[in-house]
Amino acid sequence: MWRYCCSNYDYDKLFPVFGYGANPPGQKFVSQCFPLTGTDDPNLYTIDGVLKLYREQVPKLYFNGPTHFSLLMRGFNKMVKEEKQNNKYLYHILMILTDGQIYDMKETINELVIASFEPISVIIIGIGNGPFGNMD
Repeated sequence: MWRYCCSNYDYDKLFPVFGYGANPPGQKFVSQCFPLTGTDDPNLYTIDGVLKLYREQVPKLYFNGPTHFSLLMRGFNKMVKEEKQNNKYLYHILMILTDGQIYDMKETINELVIASFEPISVIIIGIGNGPFGNMD
């Protein structure tokens, strides 16, 4: 099945999962980057673990626009650079699921340019009928 294709190439089968543009459970303010696990450790074991957490946690979140990707991208870039400094030369995939357009486009593009020098791919998937014009 498709869900196993990524994990077959991942040596530790750990997948960090973050939420953004929502109020994490128990918080009153919108966060643009938080571990969806609700702990300091964003990692989940296997793609099935990611899907299970997604199904459990997303209904509990209060999403609130506008959508900003730059903080999420900045955190991702930081993680990749830290691993590189620790002599961990790994390939990363950042998959972003969104229901709306990007409101911090200039900052997001700047972070994508920074990311383009590292061994990563960024995939942005639009969900629903949101305005996706800025994603072209």
